[in-house]
Amino acid sequence: MKIKLIFLGKKKTNSLTDLIMSYFSRIQKEITTELIFISNSNKKKDLYSKKINNCINNNDVVFLIDENGKHYDSISFSEKIKRQLQNSSKSIVFIVGDAYGFPVNLYNISSEIISLSKFTFPHEIARLIIVEQLYRAITIIKNHPYHHE
Repeated sequence: MKIKLIFLGKKKTNSLTDLIMSYFSRIQKEITTELIFISNSNKKKDLYSKKINNCINNNDVVFLIDENGKHYDSISFSEKIKRQLQNSSKSIVFIVGDAYGFPVNLYNISSEIISLSKFTFPHEIARLIIVEQLYRAITIIKNHPYHHE
């Protein structure tokens, strides 16, 4: 079992990226994880979609992070992750769109669309939130005291 995080858009070097990488390294200590940044620097939609599709296997469980998706609290999100980890040999893929969202074909292959909030966030902040929530979910699953009720 593996978790893949695919972040669409440029990877910037700033304090948010440092926080993202800090949580990512914590997750890696607990589960096999891959972080992929895909930029659409040449503005060719077909090439962009192809780059994304090359990172996703046919049997992966794909979740899109989008403001119009289903809402979870941290506990129910951790239960969802736990079920996926226990009941599947497939990789779990979380994709955070860039400022322009997702290529249309991703909606067709996604298992579910998940919202982080009713608020709209810049994609860099959405990246940080999903990585922190994944770390939180793993600590809840492992009964680590990081999450407080």
